[in-house]
Amino acid sequence: MLFAVGRNNQLWPSLLEKALAKIYGNYAALKAGRAQEGLATLTGAPCEHIDLEVDMTMSPNEAKQTLEMIWARLLSAKDANFLMGCSCGAGRRIVKDEEHSRVGLMTRHAYSILDVRQYGPHRLLRVRNPWGVGIWKGEWSLGWPGWDAANKLDLNYEQTRRDTGTFWMPFERFVQYFDSVEVAHLNVGWTAQRFPIELNWEQCPILRITVIEPSEICFTLFQRNARTALDQVDILVLVHREDQSNHHPGELIVRSNRRCLPSVRTDDKFFEPGKYIVCCLSMTHFVEGRTLPATLVMHSARYVEAKFETVAPEIQRQSLVQMALAEGTPLEYLSNVRLYQISNNFSGLLLMIDNLQESYCVQVKADCSSSQNVLSSRGDLNVADCIPPLHRQILLILTHCEPSQSFIVQHQLNQRLTKHAKLGDFALKAFDAQNEPPFIRPSTIALHECKPLYL
Repeated sequence: MLFAVGRNNQLWPSLLEKALAKIYGNYAALKAGRAQEGLATLTGAPCEHIDLEVDMTMSPNEAKQTLEMIWARLLSAKDANFLMGCSCGAGRRIVKDEEHSRVGLMTRHAYSILDVRQYGPHRLLRVRNPWGVGIWKGEWSLGWPGWDAANKLDLNYEQTRRDTGTFWMPFERFVQYFDSVEVAHLNVGWTAQRFPIELNWEQCPILRITVIEPSEICFTLFQRNARTALDQVDILVLVHREDQSNHHPGELIVRSNRRCLPSVRTDDKFFEPGKYIVCCLSMTHFVEGRTLPATLVMHSARYVEAKFETVAPEIQRQSLVQMALAEGTPLEYLSNVRLYQISNNFSGLLLMIDNLQESYCVQVKADCSSSQNVLSSRGDLNVADCIPPLHRQILLILTHCEPSQSFIVQHQLNQRLTKHAKLGDFALKAFDAQNEPPFIRPSTIALHECKPLYL
């Protein structure tokens, strides 16, 4: 908003700023922010957050492959004329202000992306600093000695020189200094439907949709009043085909990343005609027993019928089960005992056990005490459970707690088969317990209680 200009003394920038200050309580609350928030607020379009700090969480080979995919996504966004912004020196990496200053960049600062270009073997981005000062000094900068008449013409060098604060830089250096890219998916002709919801685990909100004609659809979940990391908790959107036998969540069609961000979104997905269920979750509020005000937005290429309703927590459990079955690789440490684990794009960990044994219980002990900056859905990082024959249980869910700091997830599992329905000497404290810690709250029972596999 600081650099928005109304032509001919128009007042719309000031009015927008005043409206936002009204929403968040005061003008001081508008300090700082990310490009994604501005793009979503001003355009109403679904916005995508692309994390560039892949070296923080991936092996060198995985990071290289991921950056290849990111480059392809940036080219695609440019071809679609989507608006793009980027963040410099405001991520998880240790930032040295003097190093950024040496190459002409500003830390904890938002830039805009004007162009993405595959120029022969070179991958280039045309970036602009909205302040009009502080521009890149490295390769392909205005003062770079490698410019010649041909590439100056091809890359419109003179126009870049005249546009204050604008510069070209190579993609390889871009991902070194910038931590994220935000893309506003301005799909012409799409419609939007918005649903204010309250996320909690007593009466859980879902959206039932009916697709009449084949259509691309995406879903965005916003948590309200979450401008700073202190206010942000994990949020997740899951979209399922409706099981026609019981009208519960069936096959997982698409989901968002689970992140501690102001908003998360699914990819644009092509939906065939039929009935679907959209579930919205926050595990932080499950642990704390609170309600999270949020807004679910559905963007679609064609009109889609939608009906909001509240349901029992069992529906949310089934949604998570379907995600585990779809994405988790089943591991069998014991015969006919399958462990499903979800950690990718999940900001934590989900563990689920299927006991396919017909006569034996399985005793499981999960030790996550070496994990850091996480919340446990069981209220403890050490849990022990006895799962009866032909039953399934979500053992626990770990959730990133303080979003301004990184988190670590580590777990050790011990399993054994037994004829006994209690933990016995596998117990942490109570010899005759079936679950430790015990399930007390109704929501904990709904999420973690053992359920028959074939009902």
